[in-house]
Amino acid sequence: MLEEELATLAGTSAVTLVAAMTTDAWGGIRSGLARLFGHAGEDRRRAAEIQLDSNAQLVAQAADKDRAREKLVGLWTLEFEELLGSYPGIAGDLRVLIDRARAALPQSQQSWVMTVNAYGGLSVGVQGGNVLMHGVSWQADVPQPSTAGKEPEGQS
Repeated sequence: MLEEELATLAGTSAVTLVAAMTTDAWGGIRSGLARLFGHAGEDRRRAAEIQLDSNAQLVAQAADKDRAREKLVGLWTLEFEELLGSYPGIAGDLRVLIDRARAALPQSQQSWVMTVNAYGGLSVGVQGGNVLMHGVSWQADVPQPSTAGKEPEGQS
């Protein structure tokens, strides 16, 4: 699997994980992730369980649960990138687990899940808002029609 695909899977997994915290989908994703982190050894599996439980408790106790989830996405993206970087063979199992968790999420939490595929070095995703990009220079690689032998418009 390409490095970009693993990075996308890590981000999607993080978003789905934090969306599942404090929902009925939590038990399934928690146990499945603990098993996957077990590829790095029993100590890493136990540490992941502690971190998962602690983070779920943070979300449960937060006055603004969506803000708490938002803050945890970056942390879990890094965790999944590290895991997938060391054990890329588990990507298929992680994808299946995340797909099942996403399907089990209550409707109100499904709005938290977004998948963005990147091609050509730029990916932009947004949920419920606009994308404003400042200081970014990007040109789409769009074929332009040939103008050889034609006069510029308005110059006849």
